[in-house]
Amino acid sequence: MGIDPNKLNPHFRALIEATAREVHADGAMMNQEPTPEPLAQTEADHQNRFIGVCKARGWAYVWHNTKKRSTGTVGTPDVIVAARSKVFWIEFKLPAEKLSPDQVVFAKQLAANGCQVHVLYSAEQAVALIENAG
Repeated sequence: MGIDPNKLNPHFRALIEATAREVHADGAMMNQEPTPEPLAQTEADHQNRFIGVCKARGWAYVWHNTKKRSTGTVGTPDVIVAARSKVFWIEFKLPAEKLSPDQVVFAKQLAANGCQVHVLYSAEQAVALIENAG
């Protein structure tokens, strides 16, 4: 089970193959060169597509509704996913966006506890992260 990159369009295949990542002092993993979507999409669009995949694959997740102010811990990543015997802390960003100061603080707290925040730019990157986790 998984994504066959040969069956994806070239844009999504490039996203999945982009594995060069840099670990930042704040504990976040960031794709070094985010590729913008061919059609303008919001963070919520990417989140919704990713949550659909989580549901379809039976991955447990926690997702804060982005349509209203969150009552969760300040700085918490957008999605927390338990899949394939691992837990993933995922923050979706558009290519020009960076972590907020609160998100940086939370990412540092996670890093101090042996965890990391994955800053991703599409639902497809999030699926590939989980599918390719060793």
